[in-house]
Amino acid sequence: MKKAKPPSLRDGQPVWVREKDAIPPGSSIGPTRLRVPGAVGYYSAPNSLAREFWFYLRAVGKSRCPPASRLDRRETDGFLLHFVCRGEFWHRLYGRNYVAERHEACLLDLEEDISYGTSGDQPVDLYWVQFNHKDMARMFVELRADRNPIFILSDPKRVASCFRELMELTYRQPPGYLARSSALIAMIVAELFVCRARTDSYASLTDKAKPLSLPVRKAIDHVTYWYHEPIAVKQMAAAACLSLNYFTALFHREIGLSPKAYVNHYRVEQAKRLLRATDRPIGQIAPSVGFPDQNYFARVFSHVTKMSPRQYRQRLSDDAQR
Repeated sequence: MKKAKPPSLRDGQPVWVREKDAIPPGSSIGPTRLRVPGAVGYYSAPNSLAREFWFYLRAVGKSRCPPASRLDRRETDGFLLHFVCRGEFWHRLYGRNYVAERHEACLLDLEEDISYGTSGDQPVDLYWVQFNHKDMARMFVELRADRNPIFILSDPKRVASCFRELMELTYRQPPGYLARSSALIAMIVAELFVCRARTDSYASLTDKAKPLSLPVRKAIDHVTYWYHEPIAVKQMAAAACLSLNYFTALFHREIGLSPKAYVNHYRVEQAKRLLRATDRPIGQIAPSVGFPDQNYFARVFSHVTKMSPRQYRQRLSDDAQR
């Protein structure tokens, strides 16, 4: 007898269906599938063992969100992670807007009032998972998601694979599926920590192997949070809670670059990411990464990469055709 395949995502069609006898009487474990247009996903009620020892799943799925869609959420149970496969998905929280683009993730604390929806006139495909862990609140702070919930993932294929397997597990519920789903969520969270580790040291900007001090980490957080806006060195010093002169010397000693040079390098890295992942005109990319003057952007980009933004994009295109 062939095993039933889980429902697949079909654009504009209600692919969630009511599960027949999904949860045995008296059981606290089992998937519930609901009818929602353009999405496929599963809810699950974790048992006490999962709540005590593991990451535990509340819901997981994949959605195709039409243009101009919006959702306001006010829940208090756990954390929500969005992983964007296509398009741009905005999030409104802490009084600010954050946009997750293709191959980026956004981690949200559901105790906060949050809104999210599609940006632009194109639909958005994304995976999502609602989960928790007894120490997740602390991990959330360590990930600094309360300051910047967006994560630029270094291995999006691995994350997508984890989501697919997590959905399959939740749908089929093989023996030991709760422990295995915990391991998959842990792998996804690990990728978020990898992302933050890359932000801390920014290996492309410095060859320093020594861990960064807390004041320098705070300054880097400030750049990560505000890089698309004007940033003065005195603002970075204030974020680090240090005097301007002491901060400048400390930052240069630990990073190997002046604060201003670091900001420019960081902005160039963001521009390179957009040149790789999008077809946006260069004139739009420059202001989105903190360079309102396109000519100045081109000079800084050329100084850092030894090629112009146009040459960089052309090289990517040539490499892809080989």
